[in-house]
Amino acid sequence: MKKLIYLLLIGACVSGITACNSDDDVIEEPEVPTPEPVTTIAIDETNTIKVGLVTSLPKQGEITVKLTGDDDLAITGATEFNLLLMGYPNDSAHSVKYELAWHQTYEGKCIEQQDCELSVKELQSGTYLLTLDDVDWQSDVENFKVAIEVQGAKANLDYGFL
Repeated sequence: MKKLIYLLLIGACVSGITACNSDDDVIEEPEVPTPEPVTTIAIDETNTIKVGLVTSLPKQGEITVKLTGDDDLAITGATEFNLLLMGYPNDSAHSVKYELAWHQTYEGKCIEQQDCELSVKELQSGTYLLTLDDVDWQSDVENFKVAIEVQGAKANLDYGFL
């Protein structure tokens, strides 16, 4: 019986000593999440506005533009646009009286207007679909020019042809 108690006591001591030994000698540092890179800027925060023509469907009164601001970040939240579509006949159609090419225009204004005359939809960050309703071009119109103006709190892009 003494031997049994003696063996139990030795077994308890051995298990106590080995249980206190830690196998985790390596201290793991908590993983610090890296912040997502900034890819957009709000229209009222940018100091610069640049515009690029993405698609142009002037016969339907639609154009898609890409707006970029400071550090070429995509501009979000833009609503203040003016759009001018100009349609011209082919090169051989001129006014008899002035021998100049005639033109037809449609304009949509949303800058400082109570009622916006232009549908503005942000398709994705920095990409906008601008649509003029009730566009009815004369049948001779074949060539088009597009001008756009954009306004933000800190920056404006004055009317310019794209």
